[in-house]
Amino acid sequence: LTRSLDDLAAAHVCALLRRAGLTVAPGAVVEREAVHAAFSTVAAYRPLVDALLGLLADDGILAADAGLLRFEPAVAAVGDPAELTAEIVRAHPDQAEDLAYLDHCVSHYPQVLSGALAGTEVLLPDGSDERQRALIDRRLAFSDIPLYRGLIARTVARLSAEAGGRPLRILEIGAGRGYLTWNVVEELRDLPDVEYTFTDLGRSFVLDGQREARERGLTNMRFGVLDITRDPAPQGFPAASFDLVLAFNVLHATPDLRQAVR
Repeated sequence: LTRSLDDLAAAHVCALLRRAGLTVAPGAVVEREAVHAAFSTVAAYRPLVDALLGLLADDGILAADAGLLRFEPAVAAVGDPAELTAEIVRAHPDQAEDLAYLDHCVSHYPQVLSGALAGTEVLLPDGSDERQRALIDRRLAFSDIPLYRGLIARTVARLSAEAGGRPLRILEIGAGRGYLTWNVVEELRDLPDVEYTFTDLGRSFVLDGQREARERGLTNMRFGVLDITRDPAPQGFPAASFDLVLAFNVLHATPDLRQAVR
């Protein structure tokens, strides 16, 4: 399955390049900047386009020499995305929904790369995250993420118990649907002097988190909107106001990882 998915990824990238009007054939040469020009790539998505080209290079389909890109003979064997998707679904029917979501996202890449369409509008069609949540839930069932979530939750509980009666102030960044949150707060439920602040860039996530906390009877939680790509202090989160900061599967999505961590 992994090899088939790798082949599908390469096929999608080659198809995108062809849609942009570029020649994708053995021996064809194109400047990297010409690729960005073909997509009208906005600055924020240049690293993504470069990563897609890097994917082809890793598979031996593309060779990069300074600013020039040359398609290798292996490109002739790259299949059609629709046909490869159908083959994978026949062999692995449980992948059908995830691959349909992938097709949905890839089909909007040109608009997103050019800045004509926000990526969130693609990921959350009509403002609903139901499709994304279903995908994440399926992936969680077959990953080691539950193990790490449990380890984090137990570690935080141990740190709280060892705080010696001093209040432990916890800030979670990009909490989203609470895939980490609820594991941690349940471990902390019976511990005194713990204050857990749930934040996310999306107000809808914050409101959903508040509702979930009420349903669980959790009274030691606070909630707020926080954009970690900007200075937290003017947003109501002063420096040195937390003892522990948690971020689960979110910091990689920030434009500047070093700045976000600082």
